[in-house]
Amino acid sequence: MEFQDKVVVITGAGRGIGLEIAREFLLEGSKTAIIDMNIDIWKENDQFIQNISRDRIFLSKVDIINSELVKQEVQAIIDNFGRIDILVNNAGINRDGLMIKMSEKSWDDVFSVNLKGPFLLTQTISQHMIDNKIEGAIVNIISTAGKYGNFGQANYSASKAGLLAFTKSIARELARYNIRVNAVMPGLIETPMTQKMRNDIIEKRINEIPLKRIGKPNDVAQAVKFLASSHSSYITGSVIQVDGGLRM
Repeated sequence: MEFQDKVVVITGAGRGIGLEIAREFLLEGSKTAIIDMNIDIWKENDQFIQNISRDRIFLSKVDIINSELVKQEVQAIIDNFGRIDILVNNAGINRDGLMIKMSEKSWDDVFSVNLKGPFLLTQTISQHMIDNKIEGAIVNIISTAGKYGNFGQANYSASKAGLLAFTKSIARELARYNIRVNAVMPGLIETPMTQKMRNDIIEKRINEIPLKRIGKPNDVAQAVKFLASSHSSYITGSVIQVDGGLRM
């Protein structure tokens, strides 16, 4: 298996896209650290967890915007698994509203989770990779909103645009250490976030998508696996759009 005994760290893996990414890596034999403030789903007695050896899963509720806690938790993961090979920065939140009425807190909250969190984790984990000569892979989950903007999502769109620029910048910085950094840009995906959208808005968006369907979390997970695998060993600083052709 491609990821047999590789150690993967995934943020925002308590549900939706992150949960599916974690499942895919575990099915490929990885040891996986799952970071999410809502980690309870991984403690439930479901069939998938029953079939995975508990010593291959590390559960964490660490606050990814606290630098000291991030450093401590990353060290705990290393102490538990011995190393880290792959980081997937998936955690993200939205606090939608028109810019003119948006509170400073809504702006700051979104930027803290969507941009500061990935910075802190990437900084800490990439240093571990450099120190131990690990040819690692980092995959950031961005959004089409980060490239094209979304009405009522100035904070979310700007944070994802920042994560896109961050991806390309650190890909240049880390290439000398054979650490690859790429991003996946999902479009409309079936997640708890999109389930809050009105049905008429969903239908309108689907009609705009050439493939005429909403994406599944596994569509994103497969792209992440590719960018983390040996099959993409000559790819860094790139973005894969997973949007059904919406933004060709």
